[in-house]
Amino acid sequence: MELRLRIVMPLAKLSMELRLRMSLELCFHIVGENKEHNEPIKE
Repeated sequence: MELRLRIVMPLAKLSMELRLRMSLELCFHIVGENKEHNEPIKE
């Protein structure tokens, strides 16, 4: 049981970090695209 926890916890942490990084990159990508699209048009 303890061995499984020792294996699962780092994996969960890693997947969480990956998910965070991917969502952050996605946010920056969307923001960057929005900036490029919105710059010529002033609202």
